[in-house]
Amino acid sequence: MRPGLFRLNFSLCVVLTILAVSCYTRKEGCLDTLAANFDVTADDPCGQCCIFPSLSLEVTHNAGDTLLNTKAIYTNQLNQKYQILDIRYYLSGFVLSPAGQPNVRIREVIQNNTGSVIEYNDMHICRIADKVINVGTVRSFGRFDTLSFDLGLSDKVLSNEFTSLPSDHVLLKNNRLNDEAGNIVFATLKYVHLKPDKRDTINLSFGASSDRFDIRVDSTLVTQKGSHIIYRLKTDYLKILIDADLDKSPENIKTTAGKNLRSAIGVR
Repeated sequence: MRPGLFRLNFSLCVVLTILAVSCYTRKEGCLDTLAANFDVTADDPCGQCCIFPSLSLEVTHNAGDTLLNTKAIYTNQLNQKYQILDIRYYLSGFVLSPAGQPNVRIREVIQNNTGSVIEYNDMHICRIADKVINVGTVRSFGRFDTLSFDLGLSDKVLSNEFTSLPSDHVLLKNNRLNDEAGNIVFATLKYVHLKPDKRDTINLSFGASSDRFDIRVDSTLVTQKGSHIIYRLKTDYLKILIDADLDKSPENIKTTAGKNLRSAIGVR
Protein backbone atom coordinates (compact mmCIF):
# COMPACT_ATOMS: atom_id res chain seq x y z
CA MET A 1 0.00 0.00 0.00
CA ARG A 2 1.29 3.43 -0.86
CA PRO A 3 2.32 5.54 2.16
CA GLY A 4 -0.19 8.29 1.38
CA LEU A 5 -3.09 5.85 1.14
CA PHE A 6 -2.06 4.17 4.40
CA ARG A 7 -1.99 7.47 6.22
CA LEU A 8 -5.45 8.31 4.84
CA ASN A 9 -6.94 4.99 5.97
CA PHE A 10 -5.33 5.30 9.40
CA SER A 11 -6.66 8.82 9.86
CA LEU A 12 -10.13 7.69 8.81
CA CYS A 13 -10.09 4.87 11.38
CA VAL A 14 -9.06 7.27 14.14
CA VAL A 15 -11.86 9.66 13.24
CA LEU A 16 -14.45 6.88 13.16
CA THR A 17 -13.26 5.56 16.53
CA ILE A 18 -13.52 9.01 18.10
CA LEU A 19 -16.99 9.48 16.68
CA ALA A 20 -18.09 6.07 18.00
CA VAL A 21 -16.81 6.83 21.47
CA SER A 22 -18.34 10.30 21.54
CA CYS A 23 -21.74 8.91 20.47
CA TYR A 24 -21.87 6.28 23.28
CA THR A 25 -24.58 7.00 25.84
CA ARG A 26 -23.89 5.80 29.36
CA LYS A 27 -26.66 3.70 30.81
CA GLU A 28 -28.17 4.13 34.26
CA GLY A 29 -29.51 1.09 36.08
CA CYS A 30 -29.57 -0.86 39.30
CA LEU A 31 -26.05 -1.91 40.27
CA ASP A 32 -26.99 -3.69 43.50
CA THR A 33 -26.38 -7.40 42.91
CA LEU A 34 -28.99 -8.35 45.56
CA ALA A 35 -31.78 -6.44 43.83
CA ALA A 36 -34.32 -8.20 41.64
CA ASN A 37 -33.59 -5.82 38.75
CA PHE A 38 -29.78 -5.81 38.90
CA ASP A 39 -28.54 -4.67 35.49
CA VAL A 40 -25.14 -6.00 34.52
CA THR A 41 -25.09 -3.75 31.44
CA ALA A 42 -25.56 -0.51 33.40
CA ASP A 43 -22.68 1.97 33.73
CA ASP A 44 -24.02 4.29 36.44
CA PRO A 45 -26.27 3.71 39.45
CA CYS A 46 -29.83 4.92 39.21
CA GLY A 47 -31.51 7.00 41.90
CA GLN A 48 -34.12 4.78 43.57
CA CYS A 49 -34.77 2.21 40.85
CA CYS A 50 -33.53 -0.92 42.62
CA ILE A 51 -36.31 -3.37 43.52
CA PHE A 52 -35.89 -5.51 46.64
CA PRO A 53 -38.06 -8.33 47.99
CA SER A 54 -40.55 -7.50 50.72
CA LEU A 55 -40.73 -9.15 54.13
CA SER A 56 -44.29 -9.91 55.21
CA LEU A 57 -46.00 -11.54 58.16
CA GLU A 58 -49.24 -13.44 57.61
CA VAL A 59 -51.29 -13.52 60.82
CA THR A 60 -54.05 -16.00 61.66
CA HIS A 61 -56.27 -14.61 64.42
CA ASN A 62 -57.61 -17.64 66.28
CA ALA A 63 -59.75 -18.36 69.30
CA GLY A 64 -58.76 -21.90 70.13
CA ASP A 65 -58.89 -24.03 67.00
CA THR A 66 -61.12 -21.68 65.00
CA LEU A 67 -60.88 -18.14 63.71
CA LEU A 68 -61.75 -15.42 66.19
CA ASN A 69 -65.36 -14.29 65.96
CA THR A 70 -66.18 -11.04 67.77
CA LYS A 71 -69.81 -12.15 68.11
CA ALA A 72 -68.99 -15.58 69.53
CA ILE A 73 -69.31 -16.32 73.25
CA TYR A 74 -66.27 -17.95 74.85
CA THR A 75 -65.83 -19.58 78.26
CA ASN A 76 -62.67 -19.51 80.38
CA GLN A 77 -61.47 -22.05 82.96
CA LEU A 78 -63.57 -20.40 85.68
CA ASN A 79 -66.69 -20.99 83.57
CA GLN A 80 -67.07 -17.25 82.95
CA LYS A 81 -68.49 -16.21 79.60
CA TYR A 82 -67.18 -13.35 77.52
CA GLN A 83 -66.82 -11.93 74.02
CA ILE A 84 -63.59 -10.54 72.55
CA LEU A 85 -64.45 -7.34 70.71
CA ASP A 86 -61.00 -6.09 69.79
CA ILE A 87 -57.29 -6.68 70.34
CA ARG A 88 -54.35 -4.63 69.06
CA TYR A 89 -50.63 -4.74 69.69
CA TYR A 90 -47.34 -3.34 68.43
CA LEU A 91 -44.87 -5.54 66.58
CA SER A 92 -41.35 -4.25 65.90
CA GLY A 93 -37.66 -5.17 65.78
CA PHE A 94 -37.97 -7.70 62.94
CA VAL A 95 -34.80 -9.76 62.38
CA LEU A 96 -34.29 -12.45 59.74
CA SER A 97 -31.73 -15.17 60.46
CA PRO A 98 -30.23 -16.65 57.28
CA ALA A 99 -28.48 -20.00 57.60
CA GLY A 100 -24.83 -19.39 58.49
CA GLN A 101 -25.04 -15.67 57.65
CA PRO A 102 -25.34 -12.42 59.65
CA ASN A 103 -28.84 -11.37 60.68
CA VAL A 104 -30.84 -9.23 58.25
CA ARG A 105 -32.94 -6.12 59.04
CA ILE A 106 -35.23 -4.20 56.72
CA ARG A 107 -33.87 -1.32 54.62
CA GLU A 108 -36.30 1.45 55.63
CA VAL A 109 -35.39 3.74 58.53
CA ILE A 110 -36.74 6.78 60.38
CA GLN A 111 -34.78 9.47 62.22
CA ASN A 112 -35.21 12.37 64.60
CA ASN A 113 -34.92 16.02 63.51
CA THR A 114 -31.14 16.15 64.01
CA GLY A 115 -30.39 12.78 62.45
CA SER A 116 -28.64 11.66 65.63
CA VAL A 117 -31.14 8.82 66.21
CA ILE A 118 -31.91 6.42 63.39
CA GLU A 119 -34.20 3.42 63.83
CA TYR A 120 -35.51 0.72 61.52
CA ASN A 121 -39.00 1.65 60.38
CA ASP A 122 -40.57 -1.71 61.16
CA MET A 123 -43.14 -0.72 63.81
CA HIS A 124 -46.63 -1.98 63.06
CA ILE A 125 -49.91 -2.30 64.94
CA CYS A 126 -51.46 -5.72 64.44
CA ARG A 127 -55.26 -5.65 64.47
CA ILE A 128 -57.70 -8.54 64.22
CA ALA A 129 -58.71 -7.23 60.79
CA ASP A 130 -55.13 -7.50 59.53
CA LYS A 131 -54.30 -10.65 57.61
CA VAL A 132 -50.92 -9.50 56.28
CA ILE A 133 -48.39 -7.10 57.79
CA ASN A 134 -45.94 -5.70 55.25
CA VAL A 135 -42.82 -5.19 57.35
CA GLY A 136 -40.48 -3.65 54.75
CA THR A 137 -37.90 -4.62 52.13
CA VAL A 138 -34.65 -6.53 52.60
CA ARG A 139 -31.39 -7.02 50.70
CA SER A 140 -31.24 -10.76 50.97
CA PHE A 141 -32.43 -14.07 49.58
CA GLY A 142 -31.71 -17.74 50.05
CA ARG A 143 -32.36 -19.88 53.12
CA PHE A 144 -33.81 -18.37 56.30
CA ASP A 145 -34.27 -20.36 59.51
CA THR A 146 -36.00 -17.90 61.84
CA LEU A 147 -37.92 -14.64 61.95
CA SER A 148 -37.85 -12.92 65.34
CA PHE A 149 -39.56 -9.72 66.47
CA ASP A 150 -40.83 -7.94 69.57
CA LEU A 151 -44.28 -7.53 70.99
CA GLY A 152 -43.98 -3.86 71.90
CA LEU A 153 -41.60 -1.00 71.17
CA SER A 154 -38.00 -0.44 72.22
CA ASP A 155 -37.01 2.17 74.82
CA LYS A 156 -35.12 4.01 72.11
CA VAL A 157 -38.26 4.42 70.02
CA LEU A 158 -40.38 5.44 72.99
CA SER A 159 -37.92 8.08 74.19
CA ASN A 160 -37.47 9.90 70.87
CA GLU A 161 -39.55 11.97 68.48
CA PHE A 162 -39.18 11.07 64.82
CA THR A 163 -39.74 13.47 61.93
CA SER A 164 -41.15 13.27 58.40
CA LEU A 165 -43.43 10.36 59.28
CA PRO A 166 -46.30 9.61 56.88
CA SER A 167 -49.79 10.49 58.10
CA ASP A 168 -50.67 6.83 58.74
CA HIS A 169 -47.56 6.01 60.78
CA VAL A 170 -48.25 4.10 64.00
CA LEU A 171 -46.04 6.36 66.13
CA LEU A 172 -48.07 9.49 65.45
CA LYS A 173 -50.28 10.61 68.32
CA ASN A 174 -53.56 10.10 66.48
CA ASN A 175 -52.64 6.59 65.33
CA ARG A 176 -50.77 5.01 68.22
CA LEU A 177 -52.09 2.75 70.98
CA ASN A 178 -52.87 4.73 74.13
CA ASP A 179 -54.32 4.05 77.55
CA GLU A 180 -57.09 6.19 79.03
CA ALA A 181 -54.52 8.72 80.26
CA GLY A 182 -53.06 9.14 76.76
CA ASN A 183 -49.86 7.19 77.45
CA ILE A 184 -48.54 4.98 74.69
CA VAL A 185 -48.99 1.25 75.40
CA PHE A 186 -47.89 -1.88 73.56
CA ALA A 187 -51.22 -3.74 73.53
CA THR A 188 -54.94 -3.19 74.14
CA LEU A 189 -57.81 -5.62 74.67
CA LYS A 190 -61.54 -4.92 74.64
CA TYR A 191 -63.97 -7.60 75.80
CA VAL A 192 -67.45 -8.04 77.23
CA HIS A 193 -67.97 -9.99 80.46
CA LEU A 194 -71.34 -11.69 80.13
CA LYS A 195 -72.97 -11.92 83.55
CA PRO A 196 -76.42 -13.38 84.22
CA ASP A 197 -77.87 -9.93 84.88
CA LYS A 198 -75.73 -7.57 82.75
CA ARG A 199 -72.90 -7.05 80.28
CA ASP A 200 -69.69 -5.34 81.36
CA THR A 201 -67.50 -3.90 78.60
CA ILE A 202 -63.87 -3.79 79.73
CA ASN A 203 -60.88 -2.06 78.12
CA LEU A 204 -57.44 -3.28 79.17
CA SER A 205 -54.14 -1.69 78.16
CA PHE A 206 -50.68 -3.15 78.65
CA GLY A 207 -48.11 -0.47 79.09
CA ALA A 208 -44.54 -0.55 80.30
CA SER A 209 -41.85 -1.05 77.68
CA SER A 210 -40.13 -3.41 80.12
CA ASP A 211 -43.07 -5.78 79.65
CA ARG A 212 -42.37 -6.32 75.97
CA PHE A 213 -41.00 -9.68 74.86
CA ASP A 214 -39.61 -11.32 71.76
CA ILE A 215 -41.41 -13.76 69.51
CA ARG A 216 -39.68 -16.32 67.30
CA VAL A 217 -41.17 -18.00 64.27
CA ASP A 218 -38.96 -21.01 63.63
CA SER A 219 -39.61 -22.06 60.07
CA THR A 220 -37.13 -22.68 57.27
CA LEU A 221 -37.77 -20.77 54.05
CA VAL A 222 -35.78 -20.90 50.83
CA THR A 223 -36.33 -17.95 48.50
CA GLN A 224 -35.03 -17.06 45.09
CA LYS A 225 -33.51 -13.72 44.21
CA GLY A 226 -36.21 -11.06 44.13
CA SER A 227 -38.95 -13.26 45.61
CA HIS A 228 -40.95 -12.11 48.62
CA ILE A 229 -40.24 -13.50 52.09
CA ILE A 230 -43.42 -14.51 53.93
CA TYR A 231 -43.57 -15.88 57.47
CA ARG A 232 -46.74 -17.00 59.22
CA LEU A 233 -47.83 -16.22 62.78
CA LYS A 234 -50.63 -18.12 64.52
CA THR A 235 -52.43 -16.70 67.54
CA ASP A 236 -54.85 -18.03 70.14
CA TYR A 237 -56.52 -15.12 71.90
CA LEU A 238 -58.48 -17.39 74.26
CA LYS A 239 -55.26 -17.89 76.18
CA ILE A 240 -55.26 -14.26 77.30
CA LEU A 241 -58.22 -14.65 79.67
CA ILE A 242 -58.11 -18.41 80.10
CA ASP A 243 -57.39 -18.29 83.86
CA ALA A 244 -58.29 -14.67 84.62
CA ASP A 245 -61.07 -14.09 87.16
CA LEU A 246 -63.31 -11.67 85.30
CA ASP A 247 -65.17 -10.80 88.50
CA LYS A 248 -62.08 -9.11 89.92
CA SER A 249 -60.85 -5.56 89.24
CA PRO A 250 -59.51 -4.60 85.79
CA GLU A 251 -56.03 -4.14 87.31
CA ASN A 252 -56.08 -7.67 88.67
CA ILE A 253 -57.33 -9.05 85.37
CA LYS A 254 -54.68 -7.07 83.49
CA THR A 255 -51.90 -8.63 85.57
CA THR A 256 -53.01 -12.14 84.68
CA ALA A 257 -53.80 -11.30 81.05
CA GLY A 258 -50.44 -9.59 80.60
CA LYS A 259 -48.63 -12.75 81.65
CA ASN A 260 -50.66 -14.74 79.13
CA LEU A 261 -49.96 -12.52 76.13
CA ARG A 262 -46.73 -14.31 75.20
CA SER A 263 -48.41 -17.69 74.79
CA ALA A 264 -51.45 -16.15 73.09
CA ILE A 265 -49.59 -14.30 70.35
CA GLY A 266 -46.48 -16.43 70.01
CA VAL A 267 -48.36 -19.68 69.41
CA ARG A 268 -46.05 -22.46 68.25
